Amino acid sequence: MKNFSFGAIVILLLFGTNSLSQTTIKEQLKTLEQSVAATKPNTYVFNVERQKSVSIYDSIGLKACQCLDSLIAFVATQKQMAAATFDLNVKPYLEKKLLERNMETLDFSDEEDLIYESFINVLNYNNAIPTVQLYEDFIVKNYKNQVLMSNILTVLSYIKHTCFYLSNEVSDPTFKYTIHCFREDVLSYNVFNWKVFAIHPGAMLIWSIAACAWDAKFEK
Repeated sequence: MKNFSFGAIVILLLFGTNSLSQTTIKEQLKTLEQSVAATKPNTYVFNVERQKSVSIYDSIGLKACQCLDSLIAFVATQKQMAAATFDLNVKPYLEKKLLERNMETLDFSDEEDLIYESFINVLNYNNAIPTVQLYEDFIVKNYKNQVLMSNILTVLSYIKHTCFYLSNEVSDPTFKYTIHCFREDVLSYNVFNWKVFAIHPGAMLIWSIAACAWDAKFEK
């Protein structure tokens, strides 16, 4: 009887501690959301230097975006071949790139889910970069071991660097159309779209860019 009572108390304490932790995080996130709301869109001019992050996972999104120009160029070259199709000429290339870069499916922990839910509820494309940085700072401040938050920090890196890449102004017709196409897609994202993006950001980024590049119109 004593053993049972002790075990029951331990279980209650564990659940109580977890509940308190979740409550504390939710309260802190409300404050963070207020900070995001107070940040005015389009008041930040970001370059690579200003995007430097406290997150040790920030380079993941940066490296993924650095390969996008070559991806667009590859698709444009394939598209000019008379018998080319997306499935035969582009799809195998994309699958190979995903394997080479080890772009695996991400699986959030409960706390990562809680933070990401807060993030996507306040996310505005026109203010995405400073919003990401506020959430990165929040995570690093509250979780000394960043490895425990590696999935959400990876997704935040993808979002920040993707938005920065899409802010580039280019003159080449194919690149201009592709970037505009994907930017319009991202602008239309709702909460559900961002949840899908979080599962496999690398694949979603690469496949979306490739699809837009394939649809690009060439100027004669």
